[in-house]
Amino acid sequence: MASFPRLLPRLFGPVMMIVCGLLLFQKTEPGFGSEVVTALADIAPGAWLLAIVAAIVSLWAVGHYDAIVHSAAGTRIAPARARAAGRRAIAVGQAVGFGTITGALVRWRSLPELGLVDLTKFSVAVSLSFMAAWAVIAGSMAVIVWGGVAGSVLLLGICLLGARLPIPKLPGLPYLRRAHLGGLLVWTLVDTLAAAIVLWAFLPMEFSSSLPLFFFAYLAALGAGMISQSPGGIGAFELTLIALLPHSDPAALLAATLGYRLVYHIGPAILALVILIRPARQPRVGNMQLDLSINSDRARRIAAHPDWGLMGQGACVLLSGASQHGWMVRQAPGTLAAIGPALRRPELSELALAARMRGRIPLLYKCSDREAAAARQAGWSTMVVAMEAMLDPTEFCLDRPALRQLRRKLRGSEKAGVTVEAEPCALPLHEMAEINREWAHAHGGERGFSMGRFCTDLIGDQAVMLAWQNERLVGFATFHKTAAGWGLDLMRHRTDAPSGTMQALVAAGISAAKSESVAHLSLAACPIVPHWPGLLDRLLTKHRKAAAGLTQFKSSFAPRWEPRYAASRDPVCLMAGLAAVTWAVHRPAPTGQSDFRFELERPTCEASPTPALRDIPTLNGPTAGMSRLD
Repeated sequence: MASFPRLLPRLFGPVMMIVCGLLLFQKTEPGFGSEVVTALADIAPGAWLLAIVAAIVSLWAVGHYDAIVHSAAGTRIAPARARAAGRRAIAVGQAVGFGTITGALVRWRSLPELGLVDLTKFSVAVSLSFMAAWAVIAGSMAVIVWGGVAGSVLLLGICLLGARLPIPKLPGLPYLRRAHLGGLLVWTLVDTLAAAIVLWAFLPMEFSSSLPLFFFAYLAALGAGMISQSPGGIGAFELTLIALLPHSDPAALLAATLGYRLVYHIGPAILALVILIRPARQPRVGNMQLDLSINSDRARRIAAHPDWGLMGQGACVLLSGASQHGWMVRQAPGTLAAIGPALRRPELSELALAARMRGRIPLLYKCSDREAAAARQAGWSTMVVAMEAMLDPTEFCLDRPALRQLRRKLRGSEKAGVTVEAEPCALPLHEMAEINREWAHAHGGERGFSMGRFCTDLIGDQAVMLAWQNERLVGFATFHKTAAGWGLDLMRHRTDAPSGTMQALVAAGISAAKSESVAHLSLAACPIVPHWPGLLDRLLTKHRKAAAGLTQFKSSFAPRWEPRYAASRDPVCLMAGLAAVTWAVHRPAPTGQSDFRFELERPTCEASPTPALRDIPTLNGPTAGMSRLD
């Protein structure tokens, strides 16, 4: 038999329900029950309809809690399945009580491949995140109702301060970043406001309290119900409403809470239970799997394009089983981007499924003519976003008439005393880092995502060209070395480097590739900055000039220009994906940090019907052993 101290937590909810019920009974008078029944019968059909619509909106919003937590944990569960499981769990939990336990069981029934232990953690994470968001919204409403203008200004200051504070990491639970917390806050506001409207719809027309005060009273009652741990917060919810709305008719208020429970608790719980007793459908699982061997020799051997050298800076390869078709992929905000030409001919539908399982938009970025044609055939929207400069080093000769501008630049750098050392045995990493910092300061910082960044751990696998002037390092260039050819990665120089220094570095790289019989060398892509009407076009003038200068520089090598495309399911997704990529380029993640670090290792799930979720390889490196729930 369990000891009494261990029984106390289990008895807390029923005891609180009895105590609150007795307190509520003391506030009633003879004939109060008939008044409540009469008030309930007097509710108009339009009020029931409004309450049902508001309840649907609220339950639609609560599903996003689970989708956000799944996205943070990297479970690869499709957002639609995560939202559906979350709605069922919350619908049942708020009706029968013990939300974390019942929520975990319902989620386990809906998502059996994750296992009960993981889903219990998910239930805890959803509950804690909701309570935190509820506290923020309830506190904000209290300040708005009673604090006036001064209180609102103070609230704004507190919010700005809170946005700068570090986010704590709770052991064993998914780590939620600011973007996740912001999403949870928005959906909690939508959820609670819609739920308050359900209750508001059942109140009589002469109800005199203002909407802000009523919303705060609802939030406070909801909090009291959560603390009481009784099913649906019965007793504590009603007592709090009566206490905070003393001028309201108690009979009408209790009748409204009965209607609220019928529409918002009982109805959704019954519907969720009906859905849960049906046989569960097996989810569709694609053949695409992540190869998480960051910066491995194998990745360079199977590279479809020299840009696959970015594998060491957060990208991964998404392969289709044993057929070895796939893309190099990175994650931008809300987007799964396949960068560059694909390896052989993977299916677009598999990329779309991989993106959907991560709650992201699929995007082809800087893909080739072949992938763009396949995307158009599949009904995707496409557009040209860049032109890539390609050349054949084995046929490169400075005596060609088209290279006279390049010869002039090389003569100028030679007169200035610039000499280029190709692939030195020892690298002056300290001086190179200093040049990189100077260059980044002059150019507004390093770019990332689809552009290379300076990282001493990766340069050893590249071809490096050093430019010296009187034994002083004035610049350097690096090239990716892959089975698909070489690709220009970094071009860095001091602000006082002589004119022609960068041309000399690139020419030396082409010569080094020619000596190794490399047939394909990419000078990287030059973006196409479109013309837009009005003010937006003026904002892009600086970027357009930079792109024109880059194009002029690369044109001096007389390359072959190849168009590179972006593609997504529809124009809206295409624009959203390109905006996300632009953000990721200008706000890069820390160097060497994998975009898929939460998928490096997954807890074993014995009953999992999804082999792809069990067979994810682990990373051999500084982040080895990191759990997706860390």
